[in-house]
Amino acid sequence: MREIQGGLLVASLLQMVIGATGLASVLLRYIGPLTMAPVITLVAVPLFDVAASYCEKNWWIAFLYVTLCNLLPRGRRRLVG
Repeated sequence: MREIQGGLLVASLLQMVIGATGLASVLLRYIGPLTMAPVITLVAVPLFDVAASYCEKNWWIAFLYVTLCNLLPRGRRRLVG
């Protein structure tokens, strides 16, 4: 479990650094959506078993998480601009 927590921490810090430095705009010039979609799919598909095993322990939290992930990006447009 510590390895997973450490990996998530490092990934989060890397995302924060990329976002804070403006490196994302530079990377997006060279990496398009046709490159990112297969990469995200190849990373996410093996994690399905892990997510399913955690979700079967508490369905209410899993349902709440999926609902919030679908609703929050839709309301963000009104909040930001």
